[in-house]
Amino acid sequence: MFGTEMHWITFVILLSQLMVLFFQIINYFSNINDQHAKRYLILIVVYINYNFFSGIFPDSNINFLIVIQNIIAYSAGIIFAVYFIYYLYKEFHITPFIYFTIKRVILYLSVLFVCLFIIPYAFTLNLTLARKLFIGIPLVLAIIFSFKALIELIKILKQKLENTTEKHFKLRVISANFGIISFLMLPLMVFIGDYQHIEQPLVNFGFFIMAFAYIKNHIYQRKREAYLLIELKNKLKEDKTKEMLSQFRLTNKEFEIATHILEGYLYKDIGEMLFITEKTVSKHASNIFKKIEVTNRKDFQEYFK
Repeated sequence: MFGTEMHWITFVILLSQLMVLFFQIINYFSNINDQHAKRYLILIVVYINYNFFSGIFPDSNINFLIVIQNIIAYSAGIIFAVYFIYYLYKEFHITPFIYFTIKRVILYLSVLFVCLFIIPYAFTLNLTLARKLFIGIPLVLAIIFSFKALIELIKILKQKLENTTEKHFKLRVISANFGIISFLMLPLMVFIGDYQHIEQPLVNFGFFIMAFAYIKNHIYQRKREAYLLIELKNKLKEDKTKEMLSQFRLTNKEFEIATHILEGYLYKDIGEMLFITEKTVSKHASNIFKKIEVTNRKDFQEYFK
C-alpha cells in the first residue's frame, strides 16, 4: 500500500489504533497521576510500533539493508511481547510467575534473538532458517505463559463474579483473556511464515476487545466520579443550608418543614411524610417565613440559593 510492503489490513488497524491513541493521550493528560492510563497509553504505542515495523519491513525500496530491516521488525515484536506480559502483571495484579519475571523474559528473548536469529541470519542471509531456529523456544514459552495467565485471570474473574458491583472490571478481565489468545498468535504466525494479512488481524483482535472494555470502564468511572462530585456538592449545600436555618431559632418541626420546602416538596407531600395535615404544614411555613423575614415560598427558596 502506498508503494510499501504494508497490507491494507495493517494500514486500517494502524489508523484505528492511532484514533485510540488520540483518545488515550487526552485521557492521560487529564489525570497525569493515573498509572492505569499511563500503562494503557504505552500499550497502544507498543502495538502501533509492532504493526508499523512488521507491516512496512522488509522493503527493497527502502534505502538500507534488508537484514537490518528484518531485525528491526522482529525487535518490535519482542518489545510488544515483553510489554504485554508486564501490562498483564501490573494491570490485573498478577504475581509474576517464577520463571516469567520481566527481567527473565527480557533475558530469555534477548539471548535467543541474538544467538538464534541475528547471528544465523547475518551469516546465512536466510530469513526462513533464522526464523525457524529462533521462534521454537519463544513459542513454547508463550504457550506456557499464556496457559498460566489464563488460569490466573479465570481465578480473578471468579472472585469478581461474587461482587456484582464490579461488572466493568470483570469485562476488562474477560477482554484480557482474548488479549492473551491474540498475543499467542504472534509466535505462532512467525513460526508458520510471513503472512501479514493473516498475522496482523489475529495478533490485534485482542487489542480491540481490550480497547472496548477499557473505554467502557473509563466512561463508567468518569460517570461515577461525576455522580460522587454532585453528591458531595449537594451534601455541602445541604450542610450550609442547615447551618443558615439554625440561625433563625426555628422549632424542631419548623426546621424539618423548612428543609423539605427547600428540597422542593409540596405542602401536601410534606404533610404525608410528617403525618400532619397540609393546613398544619402551611401554618408552620407562615411562621418560618415570618422568622426569616420573607413573604412567600418562592422568596424563601431564593433566599437559600
